Amino acid sequence: AWYIQKHNKNIEADVITPEELTLERLEKNDVNFTMGYNMVNIAVEGNPAAYAIKEKAFKKSKNLFPTWAQEEFILHKSHYMKACMDAGVPMAPTIFAMKNCRSPTQLL
Repeated sequence: AWYIQKHNKNIEADVITPEELTLERLEKNDVNFTMGYNMVNIAVEGNPAAYAIKEKAFKKSKNLFPTWAQEEFILHKSHYMKACMDAGVPMAPTIFAMKNCRSPTQLL
């Protein structure tokens, strides 16, 4: 953000800290790049209330890059691994243990 603003005087960079992330703040910008702080970071923080607010902001924002659909695809490793496998990309043998459908017995 700093580099873009420094070298492009006609662009104003708005660095949004985790505490400032809201749908209203995202909507004030032409485009929001979620590099450096995205749903992976939010999940790791372990704050369910903040997670719900920030996830809602990301889902409803119409000016994110990557888009919410792309972000969600990236967040779920099984989604992109299956897409790669369907496209013929070589992958290591993988067992998908989906949430609420796994048990130690099934994995063995």
